[in-house]
Amino acid sequence: MLSAQTSRTCCSQRGCNGVRMAPQAKPMVGRVPGRSGSPCVVAAGEANGSPIVTGPISVNPSMSPALDPVAAAEAGKSAKAVDRSKGLWTRCDKCGTILYIKHLKEHHHICFGCNYHLKMSSMERINHLIDAGTWRPLDETLSPVDPLEFSDLKSYTDRIKEAQEKTGLQDGVRTGTGLLHGIPVALGVMDFTYMGGSMGSVVGEKLTRLIEYATQEGMPVIIVCTSGGARMQEGIFSLMQMAKISAALHVHQNCANLLYIAILTSPTTGGVTASFGMLGDVIIAEPQAIIGFAGRRVIEQTLQEQLPDDFQTAEYLLEHGLLDLVVPRSFLKGALYEIIDFYRAAPYKKRGMIPFGVQHGTFLTTEEKV
Repeated sequence: MLSAQTSRTCCSQRGCNGVRMAPQAKPMVGRVPGRSGSPCVVAAGEANGSPIVTGPISVNPSMSPALDPVAAAEAGKSAKAVDRSKGLWTRCDKCGTILYIKHLKEHHHICFGCNYHLKMSSMERINHLIDAGTWRPLDETLSPVDPLEFSDLKSYTDRIKEAQEKTGLQDGVRTGTGLLHGIPVALGVMDFTYMGGSMGSVVGEKLTRLIEYATQEGMPVIIVCTSGGARMQEGIFSLMQMAKISAALHVHQNCANLLYIAILTSPTTGGVTASFGMLGDVIIAEPQAIIGFAGRRVIEQTLQEQLPDDFQTAEYLLEHGLLDLVVPRSFLKGALYEIIDFYRAAPYKKRGMIPFGVQHGTFLTTEEKV
């Protein structure tokens, strides 16, 4: 029997096409990482990149450490699951019905199951009430400061920054002008997502400027209220906004004889209820809105009495004469148009005057941020 070397020599001398034998691979003995005392044979042809494999196939060729099955299972459990439904669904605060957010927005944030009116952002309310393309904001860049250097669990400036980053607003109210079914109106909308809609110096200043601008231009004022009351971090400065806004409304209503409509949504409490929330020529509330000054528990503890179940609701206040209308959100724009149109067409309306004269302010939206 010829050896492999003899066969190659013979073929080269005779020029024949005989079968050539592959050279025998030299085995390489090694150890598998991660396992103690277990040798592994790797073929030399595989190590040299040859396409011919002649030998045992290596275990764990990537040379990566073998995972413990128990550790791998624990690692799989610790991985956070991705919730792909986030931002698509929400739950009704009253009946607990699961609601698709896209359909809920089309239905003006009214629950399909129980007709409960959920909270809306200030921009959504503006889009609902004002004709498309007619909204013109006022004092958009006016931002708060910390005159008292107030600090509780965190500083007031940090709370302001967090609220501004969360909502994209400089403070808890949007003010501006627009058309409501073609009628020019001055509109202020409070936003509960900004520190609970609390009334600070900027909220009071923006509403006062809005009312004074509407007084000079002869426009009706509409303010959509939703607030927890005066902002405690500003102390007496926030309480003074109640008097400032009320004084501006006095000139608007009693001197200029112009219309002011207050819309109370849930919740409207504290200093807002005690000032401009209840000063409207017409006071409208949304169904089942919580409206009051002090909280229910505080009143019960003070009076030592059990209050009715519907206490501080819009329907309770309407029954006791504190409201003029309770209007569902879907019909609110139409109801406002009818009220304002009826006011404009009043035959015996007296012409008012502004005691301090017409003053043309700037009211720019490009003010520098404080």
